[in-house]
Amino acid sequence: MERLNRLVDQLWELLKLQFFWYVLILRGGVILGVFPATAGAYSVVRDKLRNKSVSFTFKEVKKYYQESFKMANLIGWMLSILTVFIGWNWLLVPTIAEPIIKTMMYGVLVIFSYLVVLLWTYLFSVLSHYKLQFSHYLLLSLQMGLTHFSHTILHFILFSMWVLLFYHFIQIGILIGIPIIIYIQLYINMYLFQKSVQPA
Repeated sequence: MERLNRLVDQLWELLKLQFFWYVLILRGGVILGVFPATAGAYSVVRDKLRNKSVSFTFKEVKKYYQESFKMANLIGWMLSILTVFIGWNWLLVPTIAEPIIKTMMYGVLVIFSYLVVLLWTYLFSVLSHYKLQFSHYLLLSLQMGLTHFSHTILHFILFSMWVLLFYHFIQIGILIGIPIIIYIQLYINMYLFQKSVQPA
């Protein structure tokens, strides 16, 4: 019975965090809310993993939301624009007639696509754990992805499973999808953080 109660409590905390995430996205008018809301959710989950607790409050999430507002929006939208640009080039390259140029362009796109995926994979974990300058967030995210290849592969596998699960059970994704992927990513990355510099 105690285990069931604990499971219900944890599920309730996941529901709360997802709701707080929605509220803060709306607070930022969606466009300016989605990235700081996500950064705030990562930060409170990181705190709870370190303190072995699962209790979330809106005040905590809002505090991190406000602290990361500028940096999260700057990095998040820069990466979004870069992602769209790379995606547009994937559509453009097949129209190139010259085979050599087309092959070179595919090679460049593969490299840049991989780097962007690494940035999306590690960025919010790094943003939640360190107080750094703009460029250092990007460099540290890339460093983690490139030097810990096994953890990167694990991220990709678990993220693919997460996408498939919530594709087939969209209601679960709407209710607790964001907290679950945050827990997965941070649980993997906490080990890497311990081997790096101390958090701010």
